[in-house]
Amino acid sequence: MADLLQVRRDTAANWTSNDPTLAAGEFGFETDTGLLKVGDGSTAWTSLGYPPSPMAYRDEASVSYTLVLGDANKVVRCTGASAAITIPVEASVNYALGTEISIRQAGTGTLVLTTTSLTVNGTVPSWAQHVEVKFRKVGSDTWDVV
Repeated sequence: MADLLQVRRDTAANWTSNDPTLAAGEFGFETDTGLLKVGDGSTAWTSLGYPPSPMAYRDEASVSYTLVLGDANKVVRCTGASAAITIPVEASVNYALGTEISIRQAGTGTLVLTTTSLTVNGTVPSWAQHVEVKFRKVGSDTWDVV
């Protein structure tokens, strides 16, 4: 008879609001972000980090695009000419602290970033073709340029 391994799972918002402490080696899976944390037996969920993993990427051909929760820890590769990207406020999309999103301009023209009501720490370089910039969420509506 085969053994069954059950992994605890819930949405990122529920994990954050309940803030459990996972047993040492216990996995917790965020069903809406696809991210995983591993417990150490003493650290609450919100203080656990996500293990590093290679960033997946996806092409976005739109000229105007607002990031979604599924873009967390991915490279969004913009193929439209002179695209405009919006990082949404936390009230619209609540990314977990530590979330990283890289945005790459693969199309011709300059990429424009919209960050209404956000704090972005650091300087976003001129986003010409083949330039990639990574952002990391460090607080409520606060992102660092990495």
